[in-house]
Amino acid sequence: MRARRLASIAVVACLGLGVLTGCQVESGKAAIIGGTSFTDDQVTEIYEGAQQASAAEPTPSASPGPAAAPLVSRQKVVDLLVSLELGRRIVEEKKFPAPEQATNPEEIAAALGAPPQSEYVKLWAAWLDVQNTIVEHTPRVGLTDEGIMQVYEALVRSNAIQGGMNITQVREAFGAAIFAEAATLVSTSLGAEVEKVDAEINPKYQPLGAPLAVNTQQGPVFYSLPYVSSDMVTDVSL
Repeated sequence: MRARRLASIAVVACLGLGVLTGCQVESGKAAIIGGTSFTDDQVTEIYEGAQQASAAEPTPSASPGPAAAPLVSRQKVVDLLVSLELGRRIVEEKKFPAPEQATNPEEIAAALGAPPQSEYVKLWAAWLDVQNTIVEHTPRVGLTDEGIMQVYEALVRSNAIQGGMNITQVREAFGAAIFAEAATLVSTSLGAEVEKVDAEINPKYQPLGAPLAVNTQQGPVFYSLPYVSSDMVTDVSL
């Protein structure tokens, strides 16, 4: 079950940049999606909660080594909040059933770099349930070459795969590319949803992204995928 949850964190991408760019938001607001607002204070509370909890449980190290990049950031918190809100709206509108088994935060906490009791990990667990529901109840999509290369380039930027490959090599490396199809499917659904609501994002959190991950032999690799528009897929039915 844990492997399935982690493998299916093939989530979404940047959301409706054309809709969100240039929006003015009230002071102290991070994002407004429809009638739902997320404040800078909320973002800071979630971010600092994950950081403080992580610091309370230090990991022994044999040698100092270089400092690792932070796994949690304010940008990632905003991305997660917006993605979850849009995803929940899709599930409600389409009356998709709730998952048979909810994601346990303890299954994903270590990979996210935050403890299971943190709000950040709890939000991630809720997001996994929402995006898995969308994937399971929406017809599969086929990726165009441009779409699959967007996924590949995002993985290259995260040092998860070697760069310099052409489309033939990428398709061979991805195999059935189910994870990439799932990411694009959810991305397209969210892109359509954000066009239906009044969405305003604080400029300091633009461009918006959404959390993604793919399971590898070394564990889940988290990355951010640029917006994948509907013209990068075929046979989409939303």
